[in-house]
Amino acid sequence: MIRKAYASDVHQVIKLCTELHGKSHYSHIPIDEVKFKRLFSVMTFSRSAFVWVAEYDGEITAVFMGMV
Repeated sequence: MIRKAYASDVHQVIKLCTELHGKSHYSHIPIDEVKFKRLFSVMTFSRSAFVWVAEYDGEITAVFMGMV
């Protein structure tokens, strides 16, 4: 199911992003979880941003984020 993200999704989203980031060309750049959580919260409640997730069996399998 694809749906809007909830603030409570942040831990699953960080887990997924950390896993994928570790396999990327930019893996040498650390993820700042405090900043990520703050940005995720702002984007979740902002009218000029969006955060969508794909969920399968209660687990977030993809995330799509954008801000204007």
